[in-house]
Amino acid sequence: MLMDQESLPCKGRIQPQLHSEPDLNVHRARELGRPVHASIAKQTAPMYSAIRDLLQGITSDLQGLDAYRYQRNISGGLQEFMEAVLFQHYLETRHLMSHEEAAKTLPDGILLTYEDYALGLFDMTGELMRFAITYMATNGQLPGANGQASSNTSILADLQSLRSQLEVLDATGSYGLAKDFEQKLKTAKISVEKVENGVYSMIVRGKERPKGWRPDISLSDGPRESGQIETY
Repeated sequence: MLMDQESLPCKGRIQPQLHSEPDLNVHRARELGRPVHASIAKQTAPMYSAIRDLLQGITSDLQGLDAYRYQRNISGGLQEFMEAVLFQHYLETRHLMSHEEAAKTLPDGILLTYEDYALGLFDMTGELMRFAITYMATNGQLPGANGQASSNTSILADLQSLRSQLEVLDATGSYGLAKDFEQKLKTAKISVEKVENGVYSMIVRGKERPKGWRPDISLSDGPRESGQIETY
């Protein structure tokens, strides 16, 4: 049976707002290297399940050569999903999920290309920046720094290491990665710089910070409104 080519773009495109909801809830986490609070997991679990159900519903349309032929139709949605999955995994483990591990979070029959994984990883740096900025504003210290203003075990050290690895990626052999690579890399660098600047301000100003002080993130790619990030 031939696939209805007109239906796949609508059926296979995962709604961006559905992907942003897990991110917003995970931002309520208070610590690194620990499972998210049960109240957060209770809210994110059905969201992830809904996304997987959407993907499961199109697996029959993505068999054989069609998996590559129509990859572009679901590529954006997969990148958004990877952003959320990679972000939560990092917060809970302090480790970056590998491509192989990330692929296992998708239903059987859904191909995760290295390009979609990498682009989701680029976007995840923005989530790490927002988490770090919010954490510094509410706790007066850098996540993972163990009470120090900065340290090589902090989220900033991890972001700087990730930036270095992203900078050496060779995107010339992949159209899917190359077409967005420069802009994604630029945005990732800005995210890391914002955390660096936030730490600098925190150290220099110290106790002179006014109540509710928050490092500037006005140049970030689509910052969340502060009212969207709640506590449990």
